Amino acid sequence: MMKKKATTSSILSLVLIAFCMISMAALNKEVNIENFGIPLTVSVPDGAEVKKGMMGGETDGVKLYNVEIKKGNFILDISMLDEEPDESLAETVASYKEIAAEDEDFSGFVTEEANGFIYEMTIDGDKSYGFDYILEKDNRQIEIAHGLSMEDFNMAEIKAMYAAAKSAH
Repeated sequence: MMKKKATTSSILSLVLIAFCMISMAALNKEVNIENFGIPLTVSVPDGAEVKKGMMGGETDGVKLYNVEIKKGNFILDISMLDEEPDESLAETVASYKEIAAEDEDFSGFVTEEANGFIYEMTIDGDKSYGFDYILEKDNRQIEIAHGLSMEDFNMAEIKAMYAAAKSAH
C-alpha cells in the first residue's frame, strides 16, 4: 500500500512538472509587431498567432493600437496610444497598480518591479493571476498585459507571459 502511494505521488509530481513546462512555454521566437502600429519586438512561443486586437480604434484623433499574441493559454494583449504620455512611467505603473488593487477580488501583489507587476485574485476561493507591464519606446508608453481568456490563468502561465513582456524591446 505504501509503495502504491509513493508511485502515485511520483506520477502526480511528474504530471505537474510536465504541465508547468508546457505552461512555461519556451519563448523561442521573436515577433516584430511594428506592422500593427506598435514599434515593438517581443519573444513568444513558436507558433503563436499574432493578430489585430479588439480594442484598437481612434478617438478624438488619437489612435489606439492593439495587438493580441496567442498560443493556447499564452495570451498577450499589447496596446499603445499614439500620443506622448501625460504621466511618467512610474506614475503610469502606479495607476495600473491602483486599478488592480481596487478590484473586489484582489488578494495582493506577487511581484512588483519598476515597469510592472504580477497580482493575485481570489474568486470563490480559487486563485488566479494577472499582470501589467509598461514599456516606454519612441516617446510612447506601451502596455503589455495578459489577454482575455475563458479560463483563469495560473501562476506558471502568468510568469511565462510576464517574461515575454520583459523581453520586449
